[in-house]
Amino acid sequence: MPHMLLALLCLFFIAPDAVRSATSGRIEGVVHQEGKAIANHRIMLIRFGPGQEVNRTPGETDAEGGFAFEGLETGDDFTYFVGIRYEGKLFRSESLQLSDNETKQDVVIKVGSAGTPALVPGAQLAQINIPHHIIAIVLREGRLDVREIVNIQNSGSVPYQGEAQRKYVLHLPLPKGYDNLRDIQGIAPEHIRSDPFGLYLTQPLAPGTHRLVYTYALPMDDRVRTLLLRRSLPTRMIDVFTDAKSLVATSDFQFLGEVPIQSHTFLHFRGTNPEPGARNWVQITLSGTSTSSALQVVSYALIVAIALMGLAIPLYNQWRHRAGLNTDPAPGTEQIQAWQSERSQLLLAIAQLDNAQAAGALDDIVYRQRRQSCKQQLRRVAEELHRANQPLDTPSLVQELR
Repeated sequence: MPHMLLALLCLFFIAPDAVRSATSGRIEGVVHQEGKAIANHRIMLIRFGPGQEVNRTPGETDAEGGFAFEGLETGDDFTYFVGIRYEGKLFRSESLQLSDNETKQDVVIKVGSAGTPALVPGAQLAQINIPHHIIAIVLREGRLDVREIVNIQNSGSVPYQGEAQRKYVLHLPLPKGYDNLRDIQGIAPEHIRSDPFGLYLTQPLAPGTHRLVYTYALPMDDRVRTLLLRRSLPTRMIDVFTDAKSLVATSDFQFLGEVPIQSHTFLHFRGTNPEPGARNWVQITLSGTSTSSALQVVSYALIVAIALMGLAIPLYNQWRHRAGLNTDPAPGTEQIQAWQSERSQLLLAIAQLDNAQAAGALDDIVYRQRRQSCKQQLRRVAEELHRANQPLDTPSLVQELR
């Protein structure tokens, strides 16, 4: 938790330190085939550095199949591979890093008949994931400034190159309507392509964990803004922080309360292990104000309409029964499961609203409107389950319907 808060503290104020490394590293080794040296053959040293820049240094084996590369950068920011193309096939070493304390690496490359399929584009797709994703949202000049810190991990031993049929390595979705993308850190901006759907990494991702940081802006629509958070990669943890002084926020993520950071207080939401393709939401309202009068009228009208429909449907079904008309067929198992799932989601939404209101993070008018809307939907689902002869066996559900 402290390292996460430290990262959040640096979101808008502290630039990353420049990479410092020694240039005293050395990689040497030998290339052979079944014990026989491959002499006077072209080889290549490939280096992945900070910002995902790729550097290639050609070399050649000597009469005994030996080679050496000197004057190399050391430290965790640099990853090396030695590769050789022999008889139309590609062979390479394991990933190499040169620590400041141990600046020399000995490498043996065995040339066989199978080549190195791990270097084929699209390999090791399952080894890419996001260990931690942090989103911080503040209000500035009537717009939302959103700062994201995405830790991307390639747990394989070779660079991740994405799927062969695509022109990018990986995709990071962004909320609809974003603009003013800026302050890209961790990966060289020339290796990042953006469009209305998000960010695209266009260079191979070296093994290890990479920290991508960027900022963009979102307009506020009628003092209410909903962010749909989508994921294209497995994510272990996502933390969302919203400025409690200017903003009121709710989310389907778990609400963990308020977090003081320097002189600011943030509302903290957390989600764990969301799957690729899943969508989560964060709804933001300006603090100290309710929604516009027009929006309130629409909300009340919707609640009244739902209530009237709840009265009209049973009367209509009763009239059909007395008139001898066929009623709708009994719902199937899939429909019942869908209602049960909706019931659970509505109960969770009500609990989150209650937690937010108890913590003072939600305007009272907005709280009552949203809670009443959830209760109306809950009554509708309960009526459907009751007509399907499904017991209301959840105590919290029975309590909410009173």
